[in-house]
Amino acid sequence: MPQSRIKKKNPHLKPKVKTFHRPTTKVASTVLLAGALTTSAEILFDFQAPKVAAATNTQETFIENIAAVAKPVADSNGLYPSVMIAQVILESDWGQSGLSKAPYYNLFGIQGSYQGHSVSFSTQEFIGGKFVTKVMPFRVYPSHLESLKDNARVLKTTNFGAGPFYQKAWRTFASTYEQATAALTGTYATSPLYARSLNQLIAQYHLTRYDDFSSQPLPTPPSSQQTTTTYTVRSGDTLWAISQNYGVSIAQIKNWNHLNSDMIYVNQKLVLTTQLTPTTPETPQVQPPKTPVPQPSVPQQQATIITVVKGNTLSGLAQKYHTSVTQIKTWNNLKSDLILIGQKLVVSKTTNQTKAPNQQDSQAPTQTAQTKIYKVVSGDSLWKLSQENHVSIQQIKAWNHLSSDLILVGQYLRVQ
Repeated sequence: MPQSRIKKKNPHLKPKVKTFHRPTTKVASTVLLAGALTTSAEILFDFQAPKVAAATNTQETFIENIAAVAKPVADSNGLYPSVMIAQVILESDWGQSGLSKAPYYNLFGIQGSYQGHSVSFSTQEFIGGKFVTKVMPFRVYPSHLESLKDNARVLKTTNFGAGPFYQKAWRTFASTYEQATAALTGTYATSPLYARSLNQLIAQYHLTRYDDFSSQPLPTPPSSQQTTTTYTVRSGDTLWAISQNYGVSIAQIKNWNHLNSDMIYVNQKLVLTTQLTPTTPETPQVQPPKTPVPQPSVPQQQATIITVVKGNTLSGLAQKYHTSVTQIKTWNNLKSDLILIGQKLVVSKTTNQTKAPNQQDSQAPTQTAQTKIYKVVSGDSLWKLSQENHVSIQQIKAWNHLSSDLILVGQYLRVQ
């Protein structure tokens, strides 16, 4: 079923869960026009007047926790994190709408079904200059993380035969977030005030602070060898997915294949070049010193990282892993006790010092060349860390037991 989405659900109407749903209307399924507001005054029209009030502690906490998960998803798909976060706020009413909560976890009001799961809600769509009430099927996700990833997939892969439908909202084509929100108005959402409402949220809560992003490739190390292969594009492929599988950047793939955009087609042939470690490293010979030099102590850090599931709380995790709530919040840079299903958390971390013979304790231990522990900061991605440390994304994921490409600010990772 083609994707379509709506603006906001009626919180006072109870959902009707069914196992089968009739297709949406021809207009909605053809151009992905979805519903707009439940009532015209509740959300979008409320943002017409300028707002100068500062964010409440609850709102800022919600933004920080959503941003920790949404920013890596948006960055890795070439989207604006500020726009994605504003959409979550607007679509889910700060996470208070019935559809955004358990057991549905649908943050964006995307219609249809997800892995065979859906739920029916009454909603209003802005069609023909007026709001029309309809009962529509909406996707049901196992967690908020899947909702964020699926929203990015819809924006990147929806295609009706004339090219990607939402490409004007990508950072490749939209030089500002205002251009991205304008491209979503009348396509992603039918309300004529959609862009204005998103822009109001982005400006009021300074969401552009999450838009720092760089996709510039690092130069190829001169000592490495290259192997070239040809890849045939399959249905569902994106440049980002191919770049992750082959451990290269999107910019490199575009450069090798003379692409002017992120658009690729099924059965298209792409040239891919990967790096190989040279068989004979050019390492200068160094004479050993006559007098042994004491080596500094080496910290060996081991971190236990878990994925938050339904029912988890910080206090419960602290008790289970014999630590404190404050310590878990410090390790993960959390500002509140709010955690989200699907979120990665460091719940245990130990550091063992290995001393050389006759060595005194050191206040500034250094790391060995074989192991490097890195603390994730804003703007980081697995691709960026792999390029900076000259290792593959798959190696970083294996070292840190990661099941996805999601990393969080404050998370500790082995990168060498």
